[in-house]
Amino acid sequence: MKTSVRIALIMALLTLFRSGTASALDLVHDFSYHPEGQHPEGGVLIHEGKVYGMTRYGGGGDGVIFSMNLDGTGYANLHTFGAGVGAYPVADLTIADNVAYGMSPCTTSMGGPGTVFKVDLDSGVFTGLKTFDSDPSGLAYPHGSLALYENKLYGMTYMGGAGNMGGAGNNGVVFRINTDGTGLAILHEFAGADGQYPEDSLTIANGVIYGMTSAGGSGGGGTVFQMDAADGGNFSVLHEFSGGTADGANPYASLLLSDDVLYGTTQNGGANDTGTIFALDISQETPDFTLMHSFGGESSTDGRHPKATLLQLGDLLYGTTELGGVADLGSLFVIGLDGGDYTQIDDIESPESGFLGKSLAYHRGYVYLMSRGHTHQYDFGAVYKEETLENYFIDTGYEALGLNFSAEDIANLCDLYYAGKQGQSPDPVLADGRNWYYFDEEISGKEFGDSWEQDGIYYFYFGSGVKSGEGGGDVPEPSTLLLLLTLIGFGSRMRRNK
Repeated sequence: MKTSVRIALIMALLTLFRSGTASALDLVHDFSYHPEGQHPEGGVLIHEGKVYGMTRYGGGGDGVIFSMNLDGTGYANLHTFGAGVGAYPVADLTIADNVAYGMSPCTTSMGGPGTVFKVDLDSGVFTGLKTFDSDPSGLAYPHGSLALYENKLYGMTYMGGAGNMGGAGNNGVVFRINTDGTGLAILHEFAGADGQYPEDSLTIANGVIYGMTSAGGSGGGGTVFQMDAADGGNFSVLHEFSGGTADGANPYASLLLSDDVLYGTTQNGGANDTGTIFALDISQETPDFTLMHSFGGESSTDGRHPKATLLQLGDLLYGTTELGGVADLGSLFVIGLDGGDYTQIDDIESPESGFLGKSLAYHRGYVYLMSRGHTHQYDFGAVYKEETLENYFIDTGYEALGLNFSAEDIANLCDLYYAGKQGQSPDPVLADGRNWYYFDEEISGKEFGDSWEQDGIYYFYFGSGVKSGEGGGDVPEPSTLLLLLTLIGFGSRMRRNK
């Protein structure tokens, strides 16, 4: 299905999900006064049915690591910073084998160059793995998250280098460390010409590290770089940001790698110097840079200054802006992988939910995100979720039932959709070797998103539903909502599993 059609279906579906409110964001948890955390800067991570994250302040100390249920209940502080081993975390956690790893940009509430830590999610035991001010390498002020690759942790610091804290160039480094805190190794020290002041995290695939710096390079607006994960060798600059109308400047997020293309955002640059979305094709000897979108000017209602790493769902990219929208408090947007049909899904309209964090997380049909809120007395930030077209029946239905839709199956379903949309009574379509029909009836005991097999017939249920059969008989009236979910959901899953 063409991206423009998919975007149109997104907006139609979101309209159906909204119930006349000013915002489609659903509140999961509103951070409150002590002992809860306050003012999160990063994003959340969904792990085994729970939400995990960090806040920069609160908890009666210098920020917290927290967990809660998917519906926002069961909030708990797993750790409160303030014992001299980390303070004011601003990024995300990385979880493996039920252990969460992270970094903080400060060592104590009085400052210091930061720490690497872990917390056991079973026992709640917190362990400081490395305090940078106790290391002669001079690493300082990590602003991003850790990347786990082949049982080792990789990260960047905003400043630092060999010799002393700040280093000769004070431009930041790429490092690697074992999961027990030993074996710290500097893989690359930025010199300015190749970038300086990395803000976020690394992306690692097939033994290659990809990342960005927020400044430096020949244009002064930052760089995109790559190097070998094994030893930092073969370092090269893939793109140098220079700003202006045709380029971005000052990336604050991480890169997303999809099919040999790096996708990212910049805080500044573009037609209005309010940020960009870009793609960098690295399949060619000389990487091909494409400016996908320039955000709007100060007087527009478009989002401005994107900060979060893009989230890919099928052939769509979701992201947020820190400012802009109808209340100048940020927005949630979607854009196709081909750069087509940029659309603002939602604008943030209340101070409590303003200023969205660094990343998005997907789980069972929802995008989860955090906002830091205003810094005045009662706006402590919140966790939100928003319905997407990657919905419950993809996870519960597709995986549980083991159906395998081909590109031709998707085309057949699309044809059926257009016929039904035009008010026709279409014949059933063939998908995964079965005929598929629509039904428009309530089924007792079943809930939105349920999927099951009964007497050889497969069902996907959303109040109305779609079911397989052997053909014959009348075709029930089509259900538009279900078909939107079916076409987009299965299409996305089919593309991901190629």
